Amino acid sequence: ILGANRELAVKFASEILFDAYDSGADFLCAKDEREFYMFDTLSAKLSKFCGRDLDGFYILRQSELIALANGDTPQSLSEHRLKVGLV
Repeated sequence: ILGANRELAVKFASEILFDAYDSGADFLCAKDEREFYMFDTLSAKLSKFCGRDLDGFYILRQSELIALANGDTPQSLSEHRLKVGLV
């Protein structure tokens, strides 16, 4: 939808993101680069659209989640807009 109707895409993505956040999720897992772009790269636009902040929330690529589950820390975590906090 992003290419066809940016405003509608931001609306839908912000609803998904803040629904996860409000439901108590620690993070959101993106299955591909398009989802990661929408939720992480455009996170400031999504936050602004809702007038809310995403303190302590972050997005992981599916490959990053698998790496973390296997005990590895992917280098790509440093590239995220929403900084990944691992406890």
